[in-house]
Amino acid sequence: MPPPPSIGKTVLVTGINGYIASVLGLEILSKGYNLRGTSRSRENATTLLDHAYRDYSSRVEIFEVPDITLPGAFNEAVNGVCAIHHTASPMDFGLQNWEDWVPPAVRSCIEILQSASTYAGPQLESFIFLSSAAVTMDPRHPRRHDRTASEWSDYVEVMRKKMGPQAATKLLYQSSKTMAERALWCYKDEHRPSFSVSSINPSVVTGPPVEPPSAPSALSVTLRPIWEMFSGNANGVLPGFGTNGYVDVRDVAKIHIWCMEHPTQSANQRYSASAGLGPPQAVVDILRRAYPERRDIIPRGEPGKGYLPDFRSIGRGGNCNSTQASEAAEIRYIPYDQSILETAKVLERYLET
Repeated sequence: MPPPPSIGKTVLVTGINGYIASVLGLEILSKGYNLRGTSRSRENATTLLDHAYRDYSSRVEIFEVPDITLPGAFNEAVNGVCAIHHTASPMDFGLQNWEDWVPPAVRSCIEILQSASTYAGPQLESFIFLSSAAVTMDPRHPRRHDRTASEWSDYVEVMRKKMGPQAATKLLYQSSKTMAERALWCYKDEHRPSFSVSSINPSVVTGPPVEPPSAPSALSVTLRPIWEMFSGNANGVLPGFGTNGYVDVRDVAKIHIWCMEHPTQSANQRYSASAGLGPPQAVVDILRRAYPERRDIIPRGEPGKGYLPDFRSIGRGGNCNSTQASEAAEIRYIPYDQSILETAKVLERYLET
């Protein structure tokens, strides 16, 4: 089937070769939009252009932005777009310093908002920021209800003041996402831009990448544990992330696009994106059932422990209440077993190397 014709509107996605961004970009193209992506270098996006986006090559352009924290870094990229999805964040899990994580995340958010306000043009309708469910997490307070996107956690600030740099090194991801999103809303309140502003706060993101990296070591941080257990490299069931909430990457992309296409309704909104509870034990249980020939390779753990058969939250209040997002975007979240198995299908290529 030939790709749909262009509808004449261009959408910007920052960090286009990232896991979530690349899936989002393909969804945007399939709906007839022109896609403009930013990348640290054009070379980084070559594989994406040659494979997943090949059928849409005439509607894709890549802007090279080596440092997203520099003043004016996005001035050219934002010009003429109707929507901006800011998914890029200067994260490097090899770094262990607060100053290397948090200030750059805040600066990049402010820089693109300033560029959008000054250089995008009057046709810009929506700005969507990819945040994280981590900004609502607070392990100090067990909950009897699921968290909502309207909640914030001051855990990062409190622990940093209490423990200093020692705490900061353990909370870098949560800190960077929290402070960057707070900067987003402060900018919106102070400058009152003409375009709508919204944020999406997903739990742990799973699901098949549209362009798998050349080696499993380059998989996203949320997919790498799935590979490690699937391949047998893991010595047992690996620890989970946060409260083990999950959401499929394709559903995250759909919520992004709904916000983009409904700027009035999504304005000033924070949307949680979580389909349920999916701990690593569920991953190995799903994989061992689907790949019986690998049962001696995939860790066994304690089958069935820590989750329900339908992967709903088990009432500990650790998950995110995402009905606002699913009802608005009219989606039914992809089940966890489907998400894991379709991810594993893509990962099979690495078993052959």
